[in-house]
Amino acid sequence: MAVLVRALAFLVFGVSTAAWAQAQRGVPRDGYPGWPERMLQVHFNRSRAAPGADPKACLQSAVRPPLADAWELDRAARFHSTNLARTGCFQHDSPCLLVPDLSTRWPPLGTCDGSAACACTNAPRCLSDCPSSQCTQTFDRMGLFGISGTGEIIAKGQASPRAAHRAWMMSPGHCAIILGSASRVGTGWYENHWTGNFASGALATGPVAGGHEVGASFGQFLSAGPQPVEFRLNHHDPAGAPRNVTVNVAGTCTALQLERGSGTNGTWLTTLSLAGPACRRYAFVVEDAAGAARTLPERGSYGLGTTAAGCLDWEPSTPPPCGQTSSPGEPDAGSPAPEVDAGTEPPGAETAPGPGTGPPGEARGGCSAAGPAAPGLLAGAAWALARARRRRGPG
Repeated sequence: MAVLVRALAFLVFGVSTAAWAQAQRGVPRDGYPGWPERMLQVHFNRSRAAPGADPKACLQSAVRPPLADAWELDRAARFHSTNLARTGCFQHDSPCLLVPDLSTRWPPLGTCDGSAACACTNAPRCLSDCPSSQCTQTFDRMGLFGISGTGEIIAKGQASPRAAHRAWMMSPGHCAIILGSASRVGTGWYENHWTGNFASGALATGPVAGGHEVGASFGQFLSAGPQPVEFRLNHHDPAGAPRNVTVNVAGTCTALQLERGSGTNGTWLTTLSLAGPACRRYAFVVEDAAGAARTLPERGSYGLGTTAAGCLDWEPSTPPPCGQTSSPGEPDAGSPAPEVDAGTEPPGAETAPGPGTGPPGEARGGCSAAGPAAPGLLAGAAWALARARRRRGPG
């Protein structure tokens, strides 16, 4: 399967910031973001805290604060991934003129599944530079969800968040957007389609984003035997480094160590050997520089386990206190079905490479970074958008 990536940057600064809807830190709102989408945010922020630590194709080297989640961008990003998958297109502009009330039709406010039948007013057109008379333009689409965007990256064919992130980092335009001046992000996944939408706004502080990855899989156990599970947390606090960072997995608490960046802006990591497939509830606990305890998610817990174990990505129950472990053979306050929003499906088998592999196949870079495409990547169509003027140029 070909692996495709594209980037689009909005070259206008000082855009208005919407009312960022994030009710509680790290708590998904109506299923946004889900696990694949949250882990994209974690990897973005890991790279921003130490831009020289991993291979990359762009020249950006400035350390940046972490990107905070924005619900409106999450909805716009997941819709675009779903709409592209259902129409068979791969482009930044929507492949049709979208209905003006799209936000109320798309979950959780509506039941549209992203297909042309409920999302489009005309027949889809797979055109890399589709005119506004036939296709809703990228930032107009974000506007339908009540947000002013500054950039977008898309990819197709990667089997995991880590693989999508690495593909983008090895393309100059995408890398430049990820490491750029944006401060808010929304991420969207559907089947093998990935979207990142970026915007400006207030900076995030405290524990920002966190999650887990099991081995080289899509975040789920592939067998019942012990496997390495990585837990990562992005943390940002200009007031000082945290005194302690731990993860509570079903009542067993383990310290995380600084992996990337600095104490005031970094990503923290621990790796545990855990056996599947039972569902375990977990949460991160940070004692900040002032001694105050802060958790991620702020309410409830994340799930580590399989769909068969009925493991919700998030639920209101919390792990037992440290030292009071729950039964490893039973889900912690499990539920009968995994949390899947309307219009999304659990990941299927993919032929694309997983974590630990580079981005083979075709890649198409944006023109927000200077220079040719990285070796082994095919430079294709790219776009820059500045106010009312649109121009095309090489990636």
